[in-house]
Amino acid sequence: MTDHPTAPPLPVADGLLWRAWTGDDAERCQGLLERVWDHDGHEERPALDELLRAVAHLDLARDTLLGEDDGGEVRAVVRVAYREGDADLVKVTVRGAVDPDRRRRGIGRALLAWGFARADEVAGRLAEGRRELPVSVGFCTEDHVAPEVALARASGLEPTRWFTGMRRDVGAADLDTVVEVPDGLRLVRADQEDVTERLRLAHNEAFRDHWGSVEYSADDWRRELEGGAEYRPALSAAVLDTTAPGEPAVAYLIGSEYEQDWAHRGSSELYVDVLGTVRSARGRGLARLLLAWSARRAAEVGHAHVGLDVDTENPSGAYALYEALGFVRTHGETRWERA
Repeated sequence: MTDHPTAPPLPVADGLLWRAWTGDDAERCQGLLERVWDHDGHEERPALDELLRAVAHLDLARDTLLGEDDGGEVRAVVRVAYREGDADLVKVTVRGAVDPDRRRRGIGRALLAWGFARADEVAGRLAEGRRELPVSVGFCTEDHVAPEVALARASGLEPTRWFTGMRRDVGAADLDTVVEVPDGLRLVRADQEDVTERLRLAHNEAFRDHWGSVEYSADDWRRELEGGAEYRPALSAAVLDTTAPGEPAVAYLIGSEYEQDWAHRGSSELYVDVLGTVRSARGRGLARLLLAWSARRAAEVGHAHVGLDVDTENPSGAYALYEALGFVRTHGETRWERA
């Protein structure tokens, strides 16, 4: 087994060579993930580009691990996911996968234990000097993927938070009824006017009271949007306050196209990555307005659906709004933590 600086030792070998990821391993790790997703029927399947962005800031020597067989095939992977600069919560998530052919040998539980031990180290560093912040170290599963749920339970974890994937037919009549922009506001597409900075400021304000949210710097926000192959400015919009200096954004919708998910879902969709309204503008129907706009835009470019994910405990009442608009549940995700 290759030495892994400061990280806990992996207690299972199973004929695999264990080592940290290098900058050249992402594509091979993605190959394993895609085999696992196909085998287990995952709903969400991040593309290689998303994986590259996710690991770009990690200390690969300490935050990642992979296991190769004697033929050099990657059979198991784990990484510790986090972001620097959390303002209200230290959140660290263990993510991993084991080749279906190598299951029931204790590898998954060993990887999860390794990941949690490393995640504790990371959380301790991120919380240093800020001991008043809550700390969340967890592992996420798709609810219908039995091997993931069984692994979480066998590892002594307990469910702590629930998320729901939802979808709506773009032809829904009730999405087309709310079309008027209130007086003093105007709606602009993100590809027709540079609203990037105003979107950032609105996002930081709108999600300040949401669990797990992170305030974005200008550089991080631009990198997050423009660095992703899935972001579509033409499918994104901002509602601007024309009565205030600089016309700040008071509501916004970030639209994306995750093409790698379309085949197994059976149709294409506009995916709403983020939908937010600042506190001072809530109660004016702006979320409904933006969802109606997104449905029309989706239909214009040939999509059959609008999709999104929601935290079921979202303090803004988003889940109830989506249900009222006819969005239906497609899948669920659970975050598990130690008791």
